Amino acid sequence: MKLALARFGIALALCTAVSSPAHAQFGKLGDAVKKKAKEVGNQAIGKEEPKKEETTSASRPSIQMLITTDVLDNFAKGLTAETTSRGLYVKRQQCEQSSIQSNEYMQMMAAQGEEMGKQMKDDMTDAQKTAVMMKAGEEMQKKQLAFVAKKCGPVVERMESSALDSIGAAATGYTPAQYGSLKERITAYCDAVAHGSDTPGNHSMAFTDEEMAALKPRCAALGAQIKRLN
Repeated sequence: MKLALARFGIALALCTAVSSPAHAQFGKLGDAVKKKAKEVGNQAIGKEEPKKEETTSASRPSIQMLITTDVLDNFAKGLTAETTSRGLYVKRQQCEQSSIQSNEYMQMMAAQGEEMGKQMKDDMTDAQKTAVMMKAGEEMQKKQLAFVAKKCGPVVERMESSALDSIGAAATGYTPAQYGSLKERITAYCDAVAHGSDTPGNHSMAFTDEEMAALKPRCAALGAQIKRLN
């Protein structure tokens, strides 16, 4: 029965192809036979041809957003989130520098140096003296890290720009691509404004009158905040 269905389907495909104009018959004949054979084969074993989902432009979020006052308010929240994250690193670095310049730290290191001096003997070989110094250096490093951690808390790694952008995007609710596009466009326009122009150096970037009206009064503040993050 299944074989009969397959033969009937292929025959039907042949008839369909033959009924087409002469110049298209030969090109379509093979494709029609293959397609119909596959459909009939799937039907014979209870399978349906999978349907492809169509992706329309409406289902994809637009990367470039229209710059409005509300969008700028939200974008400013993203910059604040970035600044806060970057500030944690800066604060930790400042605390570390202050700690290792303190009298308490200096006294601790001096004591460690005296201890190393006691271990050094005149009859030691150069290799033995080197081993003592290396061990003392490792001990000093451990004590320094522990001392700074006690004063300043855990180490805070410097974040790359891409990581900061992700933090900013999360604060706004925009996708990282949308947030990055906004930052790029705002930076370009505000740089132009700072040089007395309304036209960015990148001429591929265009701004509507409404966008410029919303953005221009806020360029000084937004531009300065973006530069502090770079």
